[in-house]
Amino acid sequence: MKKFNLKRKYLFPLLIILLMPSLYAMSVKTTPPFTKNMAIPMLCYHRIIPNGNNIYDITPKQLETQLQFMKARGYHPITALQFISLQKSPQLLPDKPVVITFDDGSKSHYQNVLPILKKLGLKATFFVYPSAVVNHESKKYLTWTELSEMVKAGMDIESHTLYHPYLVHAHTNITDPNYLNWLDHQLKVSKELLENHLNITVKLLAYPFGLFNQLIESKAIAAGYSGIFTINGGANLLNENPMRLKRMIMNRQISTADLEKFFQSKPLPVAIISPTDASIVAEYPVIQFRLTSVKLPMIHVQVNNQSADLYPDANGNFTYQVPKSMNGFNLIVISGYDDRKDFYVNTWCFDYLIQNKTNDMSKY
Repeated sequence: MKKFNLKRKYLFPLLIILLMPSLYAMSVKTTPPFTKNMAIPMLCYHRIIPNGNNIYDITPKQLETQLQFMKARGYHPITALQFISLQKSPQLLPDKPVVITFDDGSKSHYQNVLPILKKLGLKATFFVYPSAVVNHESKKYLTWTELSEMVKAGMDIESHTLYHPYLVHAHTNITDPNYLNWLDHQLKVSKELLENHLNITVKLLAYPFGLFNQLIESKAIAAGYSGIFTINGGANLLNENPMRLKRMIMNRQISTADLEKFFQSKPLPVAIISPTDASIVAEYPVIQFRLTSVKLPMIHVQVNNQSADLYPDANGNFTYQVPKSMNGFNLIVISGYDDRKDFYVNTWCFDYLIQNKTNDMSKY
């Protein structure tokens, strides 16, 4: 399945990323000393090739420049598994950790990324969907032999489902046994294949296209995953829910200055009133929330490609009615600056489903 055609369902994380330079339109500040209460950024790369034809394609030179920049500024790239393993033992984490991940199992991860990581003495996580490996699509995707070499080199290989499908659609019948069995198959068989062929234990999952809801999350937990990664963007604290970790998608337009601004962003503490995170709704909801421990004069909200500036009501609640509803996955991004010009951001999502009595499984 080709990922690099821009589908509507995952255009919105991309739109947010493209807007990031304007959101972070403050000068780069001196990085403060790391404290265990600071946010931990997580990055999601895709293909690393010299001559890409997609905004997600980054050149090997760009990747090496970014990793060198992180090291020079005192950041310490770690794997996703290291973060999950040390989430309850933060004293063992390095100062200023940054989680580095690569999605899809592109051949470039072996040819171009592995040599760079070895050169810099770094490790990373690679989320792989093994159907491409099983089907011997060796010209585009990793082979079992290449994956085995990466494991021996200390890289972390984790699951990206079996064949990278859309796990949810606007017309999904979430009670259909065929759909539920299909979900189990995608989540369990991927894990089993990777474990059996590579002699490893797979603990982590990254959602294809970043699409998920509470049902899919519960299925993933039942399949044995102890950490799940989205592409919702935003920052993570050490006590972040390990089943809803946020990553920023990297693209060729992101500079080292943009990276620094993202690294310095802070999680915006909120109490979500509606809709709850990853909820499944049958009617388009009114978005409502309030800030908990931070006071910001104004909040910018973006839902997919629609946005507005919000101010609190007398009760301190922020409310936004999206003028145009969209079926399927909806990403909410809220952000703002405090009086010191520190940038805060938070994200959550909901799934607006139009229930059908049956599923057409051919679309998955």
